[in-house]
Amino acid sequence: MTPGTAGTVGSLAFAGTLVGAPGAGNLSGRLGRRWTVIGCVTRFTVFTAACGFAPNAESFGALRFVAGIGLGGPASSANALTSEFVSGPHRSAVATVMMSGVPLGGCLAVAVPAIPTLGWEALCFYVGTGLLPATHTTAGRPPLQVMKQLQRRNQRAEA
Repeated sequence: MTPGTAGTVGSLAFAGTLVGAPGAGNLSGRLGRRWTVIGCVTRFTVFTAACGFAPNAESFGALRFVAGIGLGGPASSANALTSEFVSGPHRSAVATVMMSGVPLGGCLAVAVPAIPTLGWEALCFYVGTGLLPATHTTAGRPPLQVMKQLQRRNQRAEA
């Protein structure tokens, strides 16, 4: 892959985030923020893992674009979801830490020592392993309305 092609393929994920962010905002109004975030993270994880199987630059770029749609989606929904559950004095700090995850993850991915020995495909497959704990974490969780009621009940008990 030439450096120019690598640059184009690399930026296709960010082009996907331009589609994913407003699309997820619209979707969260219909499905709810929680399911939108879960769906977007699932899309990002599955299509990033699929990048490891890409036979050429064109299919790799297409998979990166679709993964980017999933990457752009949770930003606004997860931020709004977090702000509902974090108290006022801590809200901005938690939002800042949460929004730092994507750039921090990109920086850490470059530092993974397995890339020179196992190749970039291994990194894509490793991202796919994140789907298992994410699915387990969300399975059986109460709906957001129940969590809000519990939060209000706890706040009343503390007052």
